[in-house]
Amino acid sequence: MRAIDVAAKGYIDIPGLSAGETGGGFTIQMWARPTGKAGYLWVSGDGGPLLLMLPNGSLELRVGVLKLLAPGAMTMGRWTHVAVEFAADGAAAVFVDGVRAAAGTLPKLTATPSIRLADPGGPGFSFADVRLLARARTADERAPSAEPQGLLAHYAGQLDGTSVRDAGPHGRHGQGVGAVQAVEVAELDVLRSPSPGALVWDEHDDLLELPPMTTDFTGGIAVEAWIRPRKTAKDMLLLALGSPDFFNVRLRPGDGALVVDFVAKTGAPAIKLPGVVRGDEWQHLCVSVDGGGMCRVFVDGRTVHEQQVAAPAVARDGARTGGAIGKEFLGELAELRVWQGGRSLEDVRALWLRRARGDEPQLALCYHLDTLAEGWAIDAGPRRQHARPMGRLTWGDGAGLPLRALNDARRVHVRAAGKLLLDELPVSLFPKERTGVSVGGFGHVGVEVSSTAGEYGTVKGSLVRCAVYEVAIEPRRADGSKLAGEVEVRVDAPVTVVRSDGGKLRIEEWKPGTAVKVVVSDGGRARVRVLAAKSLDCPSLRLRAAGMDADCWTVVRPADGAQRQLVSLRAAALKQPPPGKTPVLKSSMPNDDAEAVARFMRDTARALPTSPPVPIKKGLSWSDVWGPLEEAGEAFGSAVVDLGGDVAKLTISTAEDAKKLANKAAGAAVRTGEQVVRSCIEDARDLAVDTSRATWGAVTVVGEMVVDGSKKMFRTIVVGALEVAGAIEAFLKRIGAAIRDFIEFLAMLFNWEKFLAKSDELYDLAKQQFAKLDDYAAQIRDIPALLDQLVAKPVRSGLSGKSLGRAFGVGEFELPDFDELKWLVDVIEEAFTGSPPKLEDDPKGKQGPTQLDKSATEAENEATTAALPKALLDASDVLDTSMDALLDLPKKTWAAGRSVTTELTGWIADRTEDLAEQAKRTLTTRLTIPYLTAVIEVAILRGRKLDMLRLIALLGAVPAVLASGGNKSTGSLQKSAKSQAEEAVRWTQFGISLVNSAMFIARSASEWKGNFVGVWTFSAIGGATSAVAAAFDIGAAAAFDDEETRWFGITHGVLALCGGLWMVGSTAWAISWPEGEGVIAIVDGVIEVVIGCGELATAIVVFAQGELGDDEFWAQFSYRMANWSLRGLYRLLDGVDNSKIKAANALTTSCAVAILASDLCEMGYGLAGTAMG
Repeated sequence: MRAIDVAAKGYIDIPGLSAGETGGGFTIQMWARPTGKAGYLWVSGDGGPLLLMLPNGSLELRVGVLKLLAPGAMTMGRWTHVAVEFAADGAAAVFVDGVRAAAGTLPKLTATPSIRLADPGGPGFSFADVRLLARARTADERAPSAEPQGLLAHYAGQLDGTSVRDAGPHGRHGQGVGAVQAVEVAELDVLRSPSPGALVWDEHDDLLELPPMTTDFTGGIAVEAWIRPRKTAKDMLLLALGSPDFFNVRLRPGDGALVVDFVAKTGAPAIKLPGVVRGDEWQHLCVSVDGGGMCRVFVDGRTVHEQQVAAPAVARDGARTGGAIGKEFLGELAELRVWQGGRSLEDVRALWLRRARGDEPQLALCYHLDTLAEGWAIDAGPRRQHARPMGRLTWGDGAGLPLRALNDARRVHVRAAGKLLLDELPVSLFPKERTGVSVGGFGHVGVEVSSTAGEYGTVKGSLVRCAVYEVAIEPRRADGSKLAGEVEVRVDAPVTVVRSDGGKLRIEEWKPGTAVKVVVSDGGRARVRVLAAKSLDCPSLRLRAAGMDADCWTVVRPADGAQRQLVSLRAAALKQPPPGKTPVLKSSMPNDDAEAVARFMRDTARALPTSPPVPIKKGLSWSDVWGPLEEAGEAFGSAVVDLGGDVAKLTISTAEDAKKLANKAAGAAVRTGEQVVRSCIEDARDLAVDTSRATWGAVTVVGEMVVDGSKKMFRTIVVGALEVAGAIEAFLKRIGAAIRDFIEFLAMLFNWEKFLAKSDELYDLAKQQFAKLDDYAAQIRDIPALLDQLVAKPVRSGLSGKSLGRAFGVGEFELPDFDELKWLVDVIEEAFTGSPPKLEDDPKGKQGPTQLDKSATEAENEATTAALPKALLDASDVLDTSMDALLDLPKKTWAAGRSVTTELTGWIADRTEDLAEQAKRTLTTRLTIPYLTAVIEVAILRGRKLDMLRLIALLGAVPAVLASGGNKSTGSLQKSAKSQAEEAVRWTQFGISLVNSAMFIARSASEWKGNFVGVWTFSAIGGATSAVAAAFDIGAAAAFDDEETRWFGITHGVLALCGGLWMVGSTAWAISWPEGEGVIAIVDGVIEVVIGCGELATAIVVFAQGELGDDEFWAQFSYRMANWSLRGLYRLLDGVDNSKIKAANALTTSCAVAILASDLCEMGYGLAGTAMG
């Protein structure tokens, strides 16, 4: 959809209304986005109505001294659909995102000569889809997606100079004044057809069961939600919080009544309000009782009732149990929130038209109710008190709900996942501890004495092996493509974070309440790692990318996966963990005692949400889902853990003793809260989980402690992930086990041993290619003749009119879901971006081609650059490049750069043996790069040295092994030797592509920074890997059946080899002659463009030879040809990115990412083929 941006002090004047046009009413509606905090959206003549955005985001409709207020309607930078209706009788209303936000009676409209959009004195607005009607709209026309008929005017974002064009039949064109421009806004097409999501109650048995709560509401409570109850329904419960009858909100849509009753400190107030609830339409309802007992009811951001009652009572028995949402409810619900403390009118207005982030102060429960994820109504708040559906509760689109869809894949969104894993970090990363040293009479001096790394893991040399909660962040555009830039991150509690975005590895302390900007690489990924050694729980992380609404955050809970393991702990594993992990329990501990420890932790973990045992489908009976889990829970037994006075004497008593202990503790007052749970368990002598008082979502822990020599019973309730983590941490401390060892026991540990043998195979295969390079010197010398033949070849016309990505079928494709591969790629990209690699045998300087005439070279450089079409260099994504812009390139660039290319190919041919040897040394000499070398050699390679060829082999080995399940299957044993060899080549090429993509991106970053030492190193490595890839390509082309196709394929490989060897040779030339950088860039600009165009042309011709009817073969083949084409395009762009064309550098990076995408597409077919046998 097109929009018009009106900058500060600008405005648009459109024709006004005649008396006849206002007599039957009037409507003006639009999409509007403010760029400041306040200003006029529109003004109708002098003294006529006007719509003003106030600094707090409210909209105020004024006619003279009369006003209508739509609270909290707009936010700076956010698109909102706004409509104002005037009926013929003077009734007026303001609608926000399709919902009536204000209504009242205003003076009737009169004629006006003009209407002005925006304000000459205001900060500016963007407008889209502005429509005027000479009537009020019908109910069916009020949705933002509706298309009202009979328009007076329609301004659809079209500008002709400064004229704002009316797309309707009446030609009521307007005039823009000041800075006014038309822009394309893709997100509006999505916003016009929203699917915000809501839960649907179709049967009286449907409800959401709430877990017990230990939150203290004596300071007040507020409940708010968007509701759409069925008008025909009778008495229903919106919310029943706690049992018995702690806080209930009841609805009666038939007569519009609202009933609130609760247990107070004095008495049990019941507030009954008639005519509040509207049936069959969305409305926002909030009921608030503050700590002083003042009850307020708000509807759609307005106070409808105030009454002094009494403050809520303290929870009975320590926790509020038996709560439910929507008991006997019929209709739809969304965005239900429970606050600790009352809410003011200003509080309600600030959020009633917005989603809550989830980490707002005093927010106790936050259910967006847009879907049921993994069988739960997710609590987005810090406590993670997920509710479980019962009956046949399902979810719908939430049509008409004025809220934004969370994580709408049709708009910019963020995908994220978290896991607990064991990682290797440099000791130097951690701060040093300081201590004060007395210096005679001069006071104390702070001295650094040791690293704090030992607090987080096991130090081995320069590395510390520690557990981290790793969060992978992947922002995406509306079309699903990768999105670089920045992502905002918020945390629910203080954490210590390791981050490496922006090229620098560092540790930071993150605190709640502030947003941190994390840089996302050009590959579309970022990661942060939360140090995990000190807690079994990790706070939620909230993520938002630029382009997402301010109230739409992706929430990731990194500890969930590790915590789910707690319910299946086994004593034997705690005593004898897998290789590489430290035992949690001593091997000398008796088996019965070890089983008592494991059982206590398993029983305690029953307070955690558990994933349902079957896939979730709409309309499924949730009783069938949760029933097996309830039965499994009943099978859990409990016994007394007798800790005695000495932990070493820990023993186990029978389950019957646990019941006796529970009976003894029954009279003890219940104590709640994480710190209370911890203190009780740490001081306990006897300890057990009281299974007789089992409640879904909570566990009662009972025990006996000795206080001042006297025995004292205790009873405490464990609710939610944070309290489960606290209870188990306290228990481990009580028995003398190390919390860090237990966390590392739960963490994922990569087993690199199984990949090393395959990496050895691929390493040898890649190394063998260097011996073949000398044989191609004569063909490199013949490149001028090859190019003459190449450009004479007609290209298949069927490719015309397509984009490069469409022609070859390349689109977005993700890395395979292999944790080891993603970890490796992240580590390599971080290392290369952070600092350039250092080779043990550094590239040496050597003299370049001195026979070139400088003036002729400069002329050909200008000519080849001029031959490039503007459409190519104006592209923002190389996959969108038009094939028509590429088809004529080889002929034009070869004609422009013939003499320089001829000289240089002869120079390369004379030195092929020497350049190939340089390439081999570059890839096989030991690679030294901070952090990466130590991590790979110590944690993975088991004594092997790290070089670039090993990185390539390792990256190829991971998918090669995991795609076949980690073992040689019967099917793979039956494969022919040829098939196995082809697979080895494929995985090696994949490793080359991953390394090249990371290096090309890092090389571009070094160019931007002016770090030419880094550029030289990356160029040498890039040239060497290109030479290896070319050798593989020539071998693959030699196997083509068709003679002509085989010739073009081999020619492509020779051109690619020439380009790779030139990168090696030109790097040596630049090292030997740094002051000649400008001359080298001119030479480079000719040969890179000409050779790149040649590679591009051969790929197109080879692709054009085939018959595309064999989908399975040609789909995979086309990806290989896309790789060839993109590598040629990369070389072309690399030749001009030091020129005056600013876009070229960014396009080389884009091209490197696209090369990886083509290989991932090909790999996807390869993995599918492997899986099918």
